[in-house]
Amino acid sequence: MIVWVGVGYQRGVEWEALAGAIDQICVAHGLDTAMIAGMSTIDHKLADQGLIELCQHRGWKLVGFSAVELAGVDLATVRVDSNRVTSDRVTSDRAIFPVMGSEQTATIVGTSSVAVAAAILAATQWGQPRLRVDRQVKGSPGKFMTIAIAQVELQLPLNCEKLD
Repeated sequence: MIVWVGVGYQRGVEWEALAGAIDQICVAHGLDTAMIAGMSTIDHKLADQGLIELCQHRGWKLVGFSAVELAGVDLATVRVDSNRVTSDRVTSDRAIFPVMGSEQTATIVGTSSVAVAAAILAATQWGQPRLRVDRQVKGSPGKFMTIAIAQVELQLPLNCEKLD
């Protein structure tokens, strides 16, 4: 299995906080961070030194997508693994951290989804992705981050020939 972490965050979020949030989410959802292939986000965040440092520190790839590419992801077709995110968890996160809604995000960055769409798009290069962890909101006022995780099950082709 390969997983991709999609992130969206406000300016001022330090890479250590982002790393801690990713670690916390992985533990809560039974994921080993060693399965993470990389992080993905909106393209204008690719120059963020903190994000670059985090990926270098963890040995992860970093990819970005334009707002147009992110907006093209049909979220209705990828939110299929809802049993992995309980209603209580999502409700409590949103109650504790009242964040900008999708419409506000779309107004600011040009797409209503960054974390989920970026995770799905990045994982697509490996096969048919599924959303393992829906958008999780972490942080504090002025330093919010959203994190989503998509996974792809890797399978060997059925017609593999035996290696000599």
